[in-house]
Amino acid sequence: MKCNNIRRANRSFSSIIILMCMLFLLGCNSSSTKTLSGKYVDEVNPQNFTEFKADGTFTVQKNNNNISGSYTTDGHILTLKLKSGEIFKGKIEGNSIIGDGGGRSTKK
Repeated sequence: MKCNNIRRANRSFSSIIILMCMLFLLGCNSSSTKTLSGKYVDEVNPQNFTEFKADGTFTVQKNNNNISGSYTTDGHILTLKLKSGEIFKGKIEGNSIIGDGGGRSTKK
């Protein structure tokens, strides 16, 4: 009888741990979009910037031209999809984004 109670308690504990891990992973995935939200200014040309919104859209202001599209994150990898269908990738490092061409923009 005592063994059965211990086994049930172990299964319940394991289920709770698995559920907590799943919630943590889901929370990390959805919060990365919220964390990314904001204005990122080009370090070389401060008049150029990208604004990321929590709804998964972005707008780039570069040389007085506006470009917009949608974005996704997968860990530290940022993927931008322009309305034209072009896709660009970048890397998120703290409060900065590094484009695949090496340019860096920092959150302001």
